[in-house]
Amino acid sequence: MAADAYYAEAVKWATDNGITNGTTSSTFSPGSGCTRAQIVTFLWRLYAEK
Repeated sequence: MAADAYYAEAVKWATDNGITNGTTSSTFSPGSGCTRAQIVTFLWRLYAEK
């Protein structure tokens, strides 16, 4: 992912907060779609401690 990509700040926030780790340990795929299971996992991780 390019550091100047429009979504770079959002990706950094999501990885820093444990919401996602990317598609592999070294990549993030912003052009790929999300499954319902992935979206539920993101939400679960976001609200798990609240």
